Amino acid sequence: MIEYIKKAIADGKTFIVFAVLRVIGQVLFFLTPLLIAFYFSQENFGVYSLSITTVYLFTTLLIGSSQKPFIVYANQERNESGSIRKSFTARLLFFVAASFLFALLVFFFKDNIMRFTYLPSSAFVYLALAYIGISIRYVFEALFLGLGKKIAYAIFSGVTGFISLLFLGIFFIVHIPTLEAALAAFFVGPFIAGICSLFFIRSKDIFPLAYDAEMCKKMFRYTRWAFLGGGAMYLVNWGDNFVLRYIVPLEEIGEYNFGYQFFKGTVILLGTINLYFLPFLSLHARDTEKIRAYMYRKRPLIFFLGAASIAAFFFVFPFVIQMVYGEKYADAIPVVRVLSVGSLFLLWSVFYAALFDALEYYRFTQVAHVAMVAINLILDVVFVTWWGIIGAAIATTIAYFFSALLYEWYFQAHYRRRA
Repeated sequence: MIEYIKKAIADGKTFIVFAVLRVIGQVLFFLTPLLIAFYFSQENFGVYSLSITTVYLFTTLLIGSSQKPFIVYANQERNESGSIRKSFTARLLFFVAASFLFALLVFFFKDNIMRFTYLPSSAFVYLALAYIGISIRYVFEALFLGLGKKIAYAIFSGVTGFISLLFLGIFFIVHIPTLEAALAAFFVGPFIAGICSLFFIRSKDIFPLAYDAEMCKKMFRYTRWAFLGGGAMYLVNWGDNFVLRYIVPLEEIGEYNFGYQFFKGTVILLGTINLYFLPFLSLHARDTEKIRAYMYRKRPLIFFLGAASIAAFFFVFPFVIQMVYGEKYADAIPVVRVLSVGSLFLLWSVFYAALFDALEYYRFTQVAHVAMVAINLILDVVFVTWWGIIGAAIATTIAYFFSALLYEWYFQAHYRRRA
């Protein structure tokens, strides 16, 4: 048993380094909204939460939808030719089109956005800056993973989170905490980190640009399905706010979103598993031996460690919150505990998600996401009406349980039988 553990650690040392750096980066990102919550009232944190909900709607659909397609095809191209010029050119074209579409949407729906978020008109420009900043972060993260630079990706995320938190901390100390500063932090961190990252990317890997019609078609087909699935997953992760916005007071929206920050942090950390293994699986998805090692040697160990961490968090979390925030966000504690159960279901399915992405089973994954969001939103309307913000947490947990069952069924019925 000891020799097995030693061998597993030796085989996974790159993953351990990657995971540690990724955890540090996500802790920094995680601390940013918690710092904002410390200074803001529940009502103001509710406005902040609705604003970020809106920003991520645009970034998820317009930028995030081409994230995984780019990573998959960039790694395949790099393995064949040693560069990613074709896939990078395609991603650049997608980014330009997304920027143009964002400008149009903002022009036509500005008033609707202001009403939904309760933002004053003077703060709208900071909402746009937050969108630009998150878009920059998405582009650089995908670029590093497309180049196979996993450690660089983790370092970039950490530096981005550190700069954002440092900016916000200094501003809140020397100035009055404002919503504008909270939104600006989403731009400052990625912008500075992105400029610094340019010095660590070899120009010959991405330049000169090389337009390839077939690459663009493949990315478009994958992105089209990822757009559907990404929109569905956005509604799973953020759709609660659209229901809460019209049923509960703004103060309770702030309390729910404070609790949800902890679950969102867990979701992002678990996404590390997908992002780490996706390049490897993209190259070896048809190799039965390598997939067997992934599913039956690496997965059980990572799942056990993840489940133990979630269980420890379940019991420790309330004491930490009461020590730092007092009774200010006491109503968020049961929300976090319910969502912690949902984290276990996500942990179970994330290994399948990486494999299915690599195999380009995007039709199944996106349909599964749509089914998941339908369950979540229907239950949201019913449960929030009955139980308030705790009902939203229960609806989300049930949706993740359904997703885990669906992924397990598809793996057993399709991939494992073929293998």
